[in-house]
Amino acid sequence: MARRNPERQRIAALEARLRQLHGLPSLDRLNAVQRAEWDAYSASYKKWAAQFPTKAALFEAILDGIWVPTPPAAIARLIWGEPPMISANMTVDQLRELYQRMATP
Repeated sequence: MARRNPERQRIAALEARLRQLHGLPSLDRLNAVQRAEWDAYSASYKKWAAQFPTKAALFEAILDGIWVPTPPAAIARLIWGEPPMISANMTVDQLRELYQRMATP
């Protein structure tokens, strides 16, 4: 049996946890305006995420409650429902508390 790379396993586990915490919208459900907003948000998020040396470091920082660029309101409603659970004016402590509540079964 082939041995699995522990770093890849850790990244996969972190990614699965993030996907569980943050549903993502189905892009085929977006209208043209929402798609443009999503594309702009996605580009800014990727630029922000580039500051982390590894994917694991990025996921760990998000799970630790670091500030994350928030999407436009229309996209946030698609991701988190109405009203959005995460807003741009939340503090790091508020985000950390939210993540902990969401991660607790």
